[in-house]
Amino acid sequence: MAMKLPKPTPALTKARARALLTELIVAFSTRPFQNKLNKLLQRHTTNAGSAHGSVANVIPLQEIYHLEGREELVMEVQCDILPRYGFDDTAEGVQHMVQAMQPFLSDALIQEKMEVMKTKLSMPMGLQPARAG
Repeated sequence: MAMKLPKPTPALTKARARALLTELIVAFSTRPFQNKLNKLLQRHTTNAGSAHGSVANVIPLQEIYHLEGREELVMEVQCDILPRYGFDDTAEGVQHMVQAMQPFLSDALIQEKMEVMKTKLSMPMGLQPARAG
């Protein structure tokens, strides 16, 4: 059996990185996506013991980033967009996209778009998820 070589990470230009983030923001902003996300958040808020107040006040911060069901919901959107930029429509493709964005993280517009995306995904601003381990 032949060994399968890892697929190289597609390269992005700054302009294509900005365009990719813009497409993701637009898709995450749609009413159907936001309705699904809100239902997911409400379910977890209710399970946390309160249907009132902000999600950040009810769900522990580390759980907001790793909310059950969020990854699958986000992946539905990413699977439509990532292939247009050369990435697989898989979790590995998302990792490759993140790697390809690394050279542009100091760009103010890319930072702004990433913060907007976090807002669209109801994630706290300016904070990074804690790594499990």
